[in-house]
Amino acid sequence: MTTAAVLGGSGDGYFDAVRAADVDVYVTSDLRHHPASELRERAEFEARAAGAPGPAGTPFLVDTAHYASEWPWLRYAVEDLAAALAADGLAVEARVSELVTDPWTGQVPSR
Repeated sequence: MTTAAVLGGSGDGYFDAVRAADVDVYVTSDLRHHPASELRERAEFEARAAGAPGPAGTPFLVDTAHYASEWPWLRYAVEDLAAALAADGLAVEARVSELVTDPWTGQVPSR
């Protein structure tokens, strides 16, 4: 069985927790080159020192765009928040902004 850890938004600060969870793949965003490569190298070194073959204990990394990793679940978060507040007797109007904040949407036309 393959297991995954998923964190919407920037997640390189949670790499050790992901390793401790012993997952096969980690899907997150905004991975920085040096922290990601150093964490993977340390994980592989520690696995070898413990006698594990290959990169055992080192999950594959999937680096998504930050905005794209958060946008799909925002509607559900708003619904859950409004329901939780309503259960406490608070009526709120909550909505998700339609403004796209992804900086990776620009296009440069080819010549």
